[in-house]
Amino acid sequence: MAGLSEKTYQTLKEKLRNSEPGVFYSVRKCASELNISYTPVREALLRLTSEGFLELVPNVGFFVKNLDMRAIVNIFQSRDCVEKYVMPLVVPTLTTEDIAGLRRTVTEQQQALDASDFSEYARLDMEFHCYIIDKLGNHDLYNFYKSIRERYMFCSNNIVNTRDNYAVLDHMKFLNTVERGEFDAASGIILEHTQNAFERIKAGYTLF
Repeated sequence: MAGLSEKTYQTLKEKLRNSEPGVFYSVRKCASELNISYTPVREALLRLTSEGFLELVPNVGFFVKNLDMRAIVNIFQSRDCVEKYVMPLVVPTLTTEDIAGLRRTVTEQQQALDASDFSEYARLDMEFHCYIIDKLGNHDLYNFYKSIRERYMFCSNNIVNTRDNYAVLDHMKFLNTVERGEFDAASGIILEHTQNAFERIKAGYTLF
């Protein structure tokens, strides 16, 4: 059952990424669509509610949550705190193999953008940042950061209607700076990158 519950959770979370705020999620309907029993679907929806993706209205059901600016500020503050702590510790430890792998991720990001596959672009952006955080070896902190990034993917639709490749350029600049051994500057690039993303959100990019 544990495996089925986790699979159901991941399936529904992926489905939520393409849902508009306010969309209703029925336990019975989801169970029917997934051809599984009621219990793992309800458990998955309750888990997604606790993580901030859904809102449970008593005696009604689950609705895709519309994140307001306060929630978005909370997300960016949390992300900023983690990155400010982790980057100075991890950046000097990145190996040649790490950098090569991250460059492949950036190349795939650009390819996804060129193909207008914005969902994949956003996923790869999260993968890039999460890889660096995971290098610290703190599993609890990594899981917290990943959950923050996943919530960000739900609230930020700033790449959907534009071919702006600012993230690709920032990521390449970061990697080039790491290769030169300028670790403090490289950490600063990521922190500035995050702040700029927040400013774009505040400036009026489309929000989920």
